[in-house]
Amino acid sequence: MNFQSSASPVIISDSNDVKAEMSYVHGIEYLIEVVQALSLARTLEQIMEIVRKSARELTGADGATFVLRDGDQCYYADEDAIAPLWKGQRFPMSICIGGHTMRNRQPVVISDIYGDERIPFAAYQPTFVKSLAMVPIRACNPIGAIGTYWATLHQSKLSTYLGTSRTHHSHNSYIRTSIHNISP
Repeated sequence: MNFQSSASPVIISDSNDVKAEMSYVHGIEYLIEVVQALSLARTLEQIMEIVRKSARELTGADGATFVLRDGDQCYYADEDAIAPLWKGQRFPMSICIGGHTMRNRQPVVISDIYGDERIPFAAYQPTFVKSLAMVPIRACNPIGAIGTYWATLHQSKLSTYLGTSRTHHSHNSYIRTSIHNISP
């Protein structure tokens, strides 16, 4: 905010600050609606529809997938995208970024898929995908993953949140180790 000096000060809002705050409020309101819709969902199909649509809306992505773990395979059960991706297809977990996310129980953010060795290029070449973010469904024992995809090189804000989360985790680990070493 900028302040204008005069006999009676007037607060002048930076329009970018207002837009960002409105966008944040809209995002929170939408997220609440999503949580409520998920609480009412009774079938896997309903859950997949809510998740794939809301994942695109919340991230501004050009596509979203709902991936289920099926033994040692990733099953691309549903998608919402500007062009077809992999709906109905199965890939070995060992070569699929969804599988990587589930096996490692951690989100993955890739701003340029052609610069990352974890990406099976043959599967991505016929698609619009240039960037992606993939998060596991459940952290302990993932049953699937949610992917979001962009047609342009994109640096997801998720990577910033992940970086902050990892910093806090590392700091907490350091504190626990320090306390353990001090304890008799």
